[in-house]
Amino acid sequence: MRASLDLFQAGIVLLDDETKIVHANRAAETMLKSGSPISSHRGELRTGSPQTSAALRTAVATAAANEAAVGKLGIGLPAPRADGSPALIHVLPLAGGNRGKRIALRASAALFVTSEMRTAIPAESLASLFGLTSAETRVLGSLLAGRTPAETARTMGTAMTTVRTHIAKVFEKTGTSRQSDLMRLAAQFLPPVMHSSEAGPPSLKTRPPD
Repeated sequence: MRASLDLFQAGIVLLDDETKIVHANRAAETMLKSGSPISSHRGELRTGSPQTSAALRTAVATAAANEAAVGKLGIGLPAPRADGSPALIHVLPLAGGNRGKRIALRASAALFVTSEMRTAIPAESLASLFGLTSAETRVLGSLLAGRTPAETARTMGTAMTTVRTHIAKVFEKTGTSRQSDLMRLAAQFLPPVMHSSEAGPPSLKTRPPD
């Protein structure tokens, strides 16, 4: 099991219902050692943001008490790294009916930490839902990749004033007001584990097949 989890590029952490770390794969151990975007405080998993850490505790407690309230797609939380670049934490409950097969019986939730955001968040999905134009979609994709408005303007070869106009429209149409809000919104459309399409194992299953 440990060897299998270590094959995943995403950080995977198994937590009990008090967000205590039960197990972390190799990618997650690297993140924990660096303290970004996740860290361990006396065995409890934390992030660099008190608000995100609090939301994480709530999500894990919800998963432990009533996994139906979390749903099959889990809960996505933005967790900026120490350098300000984005990362995403995705919380999934471990199936109550599969407790006997758990790696660790104390684990209530599986945490997936994705550091690379450039291909993980589907700007096109949000564009179709909220009626974004092609230009607004490109700007949205750049923001979700962690670029600043200035970097977005340079990448697109567009004037800063134009980018700001597109950003304002994106915020208006999606009902958000900040880049972090957009990432939180987009997290709802993420699968729990992202891995290379060229190599690596299939998605980790926490539930038996229907």
